[in-house]
Amino acid sequence: MIFERNRKGDTPISIAMEKSKGNFVTVFEKYQKEYDKSKSAHDDLMLLLEQEEAKAEKEKQKRKDKKYQQKLKKLAERDQVSVQETQQRLNEMKQKKIEEELKAQKELDEKEEREERQRLE
Repeated sequence: MIFERNRKGDTPISIAMEKSKGNFVTVFEKYQKEYDKSKSAHDDLMLLLEQEEAKAEKEKQKRKDKKYQQKLKKLAERDQVSVQETQQRLNEMKQKKIEEELKAQKELDEKEEREERQRLE
């Protein structure tokens, strides 16, 4: 109660400092160090919030992975192959797509470079 703020946002310490009451400031600071637990409560709440967010993110990732595994299983059953083979095919397709994108970007860069040289000539 003693460390709360008034409607203007002033604390007893800031009021004492404003009124230049040095002895009151030292007394308030002493009691604040001993009895004000708001910082530790804040830190505890922030830690709890961070833990809850991490847990929620972990659960979200777990659901996402489970859904992905279910899709892999369905694809494998449809194609009558193992899940590992399906995973390997998907990885190969992803790698091929990445290579194609890199090749396309390289060709685009070369084309822009040729056009730039032609403009300079």
